[in-house]
Amino acid sequence: LELKEFSKFDTSGALAPIEFVLHGLNEHVPEIVELMLSLDEFDGEQWVQALYIVYGQRMPVTPENFGLDFEWHEILIKLTEWVESGAYIQVSPSRMGQPLTLETSIQAMFDTQVSTVFRVWIWRQVCLHTRSYIPWDFTMPAHQQNWNITRLTQNSTASERFNL
Repeated sequence: LELKEFSKFDTSGALAPIEFVLHGLNEHVPEIVELMLSLDEFDGEQWVQALYIVYGQRMPVTPENFGLDFEWHEILIKLTEWVESGAYIQVSPSRMGQPLTLETSIQAMFDTQVSTVFRVWIWRQVCLHTRSYIPWDFTMPAHQQNWNITRLTQNSTASERFNL
């Protein structure tokens, strides 16, 4: 979103992970990882998810690795090395490691590693950018969610509007 509210990014803000996901820019990643070094695993988990939504499998760790394959300090080491190597740098705003489009936003909606909090905000962004509203709620049955989202993606005008 190219709104004044997003022009200044503050990693300490309550909605900072959501803002990061919505704009999908990589310029704040070193600052985010630096902030994560001062957080415990509970506060840092939301940032791991936010980074995953922007980078997808291009990240050295994913939310499903969190606490299972890697402990918090190991995740921080991997993310620090990733930033130091410059692997986080991307040319354009991204979602799931690809350019931020309607299709990659929908891909994030269907990804099981993306929490409900982020899905709600991604859906809001989709509705705003496509200038359409199709009801969606995480409590809907899966087949209804799938039908609603698929209905939107089949609309070529919605895709064109989002990708402007």
